Amino acid sequence: MAHGPADRWPRTVHLFAPSASPRRRSAQAAHQVVDKRGGELLGEWLVRIAAEPPLERIGTPDDIAELVVFLAGPGRWVNGQVLYANGGAV
Repeated sequence: MAHGPADRWPRTVHLFAPSASPRRRSAQAAHQVVDKRGGELLGEWLVRIAAEPPLERIGTPDDIAELVVFLAGPGRWVNGQVLYANGGAV
């Protein structure tokens, strides 16, 4: 899953501001349901995408929020990482 500059964010922070924070982490979200079309979903495309991950559903903002809360937590042993929230899709 390529997300361009977002994948390199932890390393960039370390290179340009090494003393800014000992924890540099980011989360990358795969497909997720966000109501941007007044409740209108994208039909067949949405059904096909939802069937890809082992959980057989598209992620929700709450799924991503749980990962962000984990990354913002006190864990000191996880640093400089990008964690992918994709429901197990490859």
